[in-house]
Amino acid sequence: THRLPLADLRDMVERATPAVSTNDAVPILTGFNVKLCPGRVQIEATDRYRLVVDEATATGNTEGSCVAPGKLLARFLALVKGDEVALGLNEDWLVVRVDETVTFLVRTLLGTYPQVRRLLELVTTSAVTVPAEQLAKAAARASALTLAMGKNKSKALAAEVAVTLSTEGVTVAPVT
Repeated sequence: THRLPLADLRDMVERATPAVSTNDAVPILTGFNVKLCPGRVQIEATDRYRLVVDEATATGNTEGSCVAPGKLLARFLALVKGDEVALGLNEDWLVVRVDETVTFLVRTLLGTYPQVRRLLELVTTSAVTVPAEQLAKAAARASALTLAMGKNKSKALAAEVAVTLSTEGVTVAPVT
């Protein structure tokens, strides 16, 4: 059993819900892949176009995973009140205990969830240091560019503006 603040679990589910598939053609993707790991709980969700992997610190040393139905778990967590939640696995069930009077048994989805962590291994991160004044000017230019394009009826309003950081400085351009 893993214990964590109910607000943390609710936040993870809320952030991951947009990536849960609504297409029943691949039923395993209509759920959250819930992983219980020593000291933490992880939630993964993907609809093959979006991917969310989130985790929270928890007390508990057991390991295991299951795929919980996405809509059902999200609705349940939106309704319950409390400070802490306990998660556990029991054969084909995810056991969610909110307090001594509320225990929710979620029948898990059968199947193997895709190994989405492999995709994350391909992503590299880099730290970029830019003078704050230069970044502020770029943000101001981006805002002005978006407003100017909105006022000019002959050009479509830019839905996105790209801010590029390079060794030459910061550049701003509409994404077309």
